[in-house]
Amino acid sequence: MGRIGEVMACLALMAPAAAAQMVNQWLPARVELHSVLAADVPQLRVIEGLPGELMTVRVVPKVPGPAVGWAVDLLQDDDPTKTFLGGPGGVIELDPVPFGSGGAVALRLRSLDGSSGKYVLRAHSKLPAGWSHPWVGFVGDPEIGFYQTAAALRPGLTLRLRASLPHKAQGWPQASVPELLVTPPALVDSPYASGFSLPGTVSGKPYPDLVKLDASFEFSQVQLEVGAGGLSSVHVRVHSHKTVLGKVKKPSGPAAGANPGGGDLNPPTFASLQLDADEALPGESVHLAAVVHPKATTCPEPTATVRVWLSSIHPIDWDGFGGWLLAGPVEVSVPPTSFGFEADLQVPADVPPGLYGVWLVLDEPGGPIFGCDNIYHGGRAATVLKVRAP
Repeated sequence: MGRIGEVMACLALMAPAAAAQMVNQWLPARVELHSVLAADVPQLRVIEGLPGELMTVRVVPKVPGPAVGWAVDLLQDDDPTKTFLGGPGGVIELDPVPFGSGGAVALRLRSLDGSSGKYVLRAHSKLPAGWSHPWVGFVGDPEIGFYQTAAALRPGLTLRLRASLPHKAQGWPQASVPELLVTPPALVDSPYASGFSLPGTVSGKPYPDLVKLDASFEFSQVQLEVGAGGLSSVHVRVHSHKTVLGKVKKPSGPAAGANPGGGDLNPPTFASLQLDADEALPGESVHLAAVVHPKATTCPEPTATVRVWLSSIHPIDWDGFGGWLLAGPVEVSVPPTSFGFEADLQVPADVPPGLYGVWLVLDEPGGPIFGCDNIYHGGRAATVLKVRAP
């Protein structure tokens, strides 16, 4: 672990910061995003792709604007940060974006002239050669072995497995039930099983399995194992589909996440999370400032335990973080209104170059999770830091 940063202050703040630099969304490399840009609030999004995948991006205002009004900053792990400006009609076109070994880039959309409005972000990608049919080979002892593919996948891909039984086979051999293993983002935990007996017809017929990796599938690697006993062939295909986000649809029922019984189910809201620099060298320091709207509670004197991690740029949605603990744990009092947290964070000397997430985590991991003294159970937000090579 790296050196713990010095916590500078914990201040009660009544209003959010003017410009929030936290990650708004994680997007796949083939996406259509409908959103709104405010005049004074930049938007930061992480786009996930396969190493070697090539992506093109266009940002199109729904109401044509001036030739230069908005800008997009592109942060990559192995190239200098680039800025792209609007052209005719305010359309912003990025040069083709190749994904490096980290499998992610960051886009920051901001207004230069104080204008605001609706826009559509369209990203298209082309998979590198050989990824439409990943390698599938037999490994291990022939008596107890399995077929395996360890393709680096991402949200927005469809994985199709077809495993055939011998011509006269009746029933699916128990040793050959497919198992989907998930490899979490780098620096975080270890692979774990996520599903068995995936949908499909298995009685004496081919096993047509379709796994669609959408926004809820939050990991960058997928490994598929199929037991070898009784199989006559295994075939795997991967192809891309477009993910559409933010397009307004007419509601057909209760809002998603609504609580029929009433009461407060909302987590704390991160109003802002920002660093004073996008990039740093190992050993250098950056300043973090965050503002949080607390969760409603009847606790007389609620507190929050704060930790700051330098970890994966990919989504992290469980309790165990990996990487470097930069600040905390610090327990702070939570006022009824917004509260702020600031810290000077030193980048550890042993951090390899690349794009990282700077995660502010409330309560987890390792903090108290029960009782009225600490009401936060894993609330988190991230911003992006590029660590340059010395």
